[in-house]
Amino acid sequence: METINELLTQAERRRQTRVRDEYSRRFGPIDEWAVEADESEWPTLATVRDLQTAFRIADPSQALGLRHLLRFTIGESLLRQTHISSADLLHQQQSAVVEVPILDEPVPFWQVSSRLALERKRVLREALENAATSVIQGFHQVCRQFWSHLFTTVEALGYPNLIALWEELSGLRLEAFLQPLEAILRETEDTYRDRMQWHLKRALGIQLEVAKRHDILALFGREETAGWFPRSELLPCLQQWLRDWGWQAEDHTNLRIEPRTEMAGGAWCAALVIPADIRLALAPAEGMRGYLQAFREAGKSLLLASLPAAARGELRCFPDPSLLEGQAELCGGLIRTARWVQIYRHIRQPEDGLNLAQLERLYLVRRYIGKCLYERTFYEDSVLDGKEEAYRDALRRACGFTYPEAYYLYDIDPGFGTFWNVRGWVFSAFIRHQLQQQYAEEWFREPDALRALQELWCQSPYRRLEALLEQVSGAPPYVDAVVADLLGDL
Repeated sequence: METINELLTQAERRRQTRVRDEYSRRFGPIDEWAVEADESEWPTLATVRDLQTAFRIADPSQALGLRHLLRFTIGESLLRQTHISSADLLHQQQSAVVEVPILDEPVPFWQVSSRLALERKRVLREALENAATSVIQGFHQVCRQFWSHLFTTVEALGYPNLIALWEELSGLRLEAFLQPLEAILRETEDTYRDRMQWHLKRALGIQLEVAKRHDILALFGREETAGWFPRSELLPCLQQWLRDWGWQAEDHTNLRIEPRTEMAGGAWCAALVIPADIRLALAPAEGMRGYLQAFREAGKSLLLASLPAAARGELRCFPDPSLLEGQAELCGGLIRTARWVQIYRHIRQPEDGLNLAQLERLYLVRRYIGKCLYERTFYEDSVLDGKEEAYRDALRRACGFTYPEAYYLYDIDPGFGTFWNVRGWVFSAFIRHQLQQQYAEEWFREPDALRALQELWCQSPYRRLEALLEQVSGAPPYVDAVVADLLGDL
């Protein structure tokens, strides 16, 4: 049996190797930072079982760190067991082309969403999406192989289903997690439908009830604010905001901003050693989405660089994914905040231009809540047939229009990504609402607000996300604050 220290060493080596390899793939070798190559068949089933036993008998002072370590280790086990089917699906996605007779040439599958977002003619969007849906139906066989391998692996680890696994890794009962999300759907329903109806009628001349997925992509693909966010001003804008907020780079040498001439995605937080070596790689990017991605990665970097170095390895090396996503959304959300745009992009009256972006945020939150509700059904057993209707109904309830049923095996984020993200977004919305209440509209350039967040970040390794929420609010109910944040600018 491996000791906990041995497990931790192996897990951190694996994590660092993954970051190093991705960094090297993007930018070339890191000469000054070397990690022993990790090519072992880790973790084994015995490794996971040893860690499960240690976690289940741990005293409260050790349980949270072991939960983080268990989450990472099981994640690695699932990746290993589903590697072949994952690689097959990725290959199919990257090599597939969508044939549309009324278009001059086939469209690579991976470009379909961007093409739909830019296409103004509805008849062309309809034809392209129908053809793409047929391609997705062709992925079903390999999707079935992937999910069958995953279900088998989860059962071999001793869990009756994926819901049981989620509950152990998160420390939450799934129903307790979903109840406030359903309340958020109810409380935002009227505003969501009213604003979507108005924008769809104005932009595309259609009603929400008859909209298709491609219509929504086209609606939110309109770049009415592109001129506000030029490529050349991204890095100076970010640096100016950080200085105004009280983040002094010379006091945080463990966070390094690395300008790049170009880079896929535009920005990336590379957590080489947490918190000792955090690198924020930034390439020039334009438009709201380019700035939003840069500020999201900056948010992750600020959090990781602020974690206490004295915390035990299992507490600081494997942070709660919802905490990271929440911090990313807190900083990325500034890009669609009217007062921030007035100050840092010098736009006198940005409210109308930002309204669509704020509606897109509400749409995404509702869509992902719908996915959470569907995944509750999908994860309850290993049966893959007959769940198309559950997917259609959950997404229609959340979004107000019908998604193609063919997506029911495809539109799921492995590793509980949907659950982690929504939990993080709820946390972010609540924290932003509290910051506005305490530090007013310009909390994002109030050094006291940054210091309060840094204190929260320093405590985060030692407390679950829900405990942090209660610490800030003084009471568990937070739905009203989240709804107020989601609807505040609509």
